[in-house]
Amino acid sequence: MQAKRGRQYSDDDYKQLEDLMYDRMLISLDSTQLLMSDDVDEAMSALDGHSHGAGGDLHVVERINMSFTVQNAIVNAPTLTKFKIAGNLPELQVNFSDRKYRKSAR
Repeated sequence: MQAKRGRQYSDDDYKQLEDLMYDRMLISLDSTQLLMSDDVDEAMSALDGHSHGAGGDLHVVERINMSFTVQNAIVNAPTLTKFKIAGNLPELQVNFSDRKYRKSAR
């Protein structure tokens, strides 16, 4: 940008300058699971994989990997979005039954 001093900026220059106005963090969640249970011990047992029988019924979302890029503006400018999130979710498998629905409705 210093080399462009006194000259007209192109659209690519403005895009590059805007990209520099954000702090970026990469958040990666590996083997993320979502369980639904009334009993904490039962849920913890299902997470550890030691559950037999009904423990597998607790999983609402199977193990998935997710990654997110979180960007926070480093300047307070009205033309910049303050907070941005972009993510990658390769596959999502949801297991939801009447039994799980009734548990969540309590």
